[in-house]
Amino acid sequence: MDGAIYARGDSMSPLIASGDIVIFKKVELHPDNIIWGSIYIISYTLDGDDFTVLKYIRHSSKDGYIRLESYNPRFDPQDIPSSSITALALVKASITFHTIG
Repeated sequence: MDGAIYARGDSMSPLIASGDIVIFKKVELHPDNIIWGSIYIISYTLDGDDFTVLKYIRHSSKDGYIRLESYNPRFDPQDIPSSSITALALVKASITFHTIG
């Protein structure tokens, strides 16, 4: 594995909650390296703004785009240009801590 980060936000809850530790493996930016339907950490730039999100990557109906989907149904899917992706990492595991008391 290449690293671990704390998840932020609730777009992937309850599967991955804010504060969970997410363990990842970096992936080279090439469509052949994507395991479609898997959860990734995706960094991308749109209209001069930088984003880093934790989402499922799925095929888009638009040519040259990918679809980012959340586990939480309150969040709508988003299609982004494949060319806007600056970094990609496959989520290999997540760790949730439960405290009692």
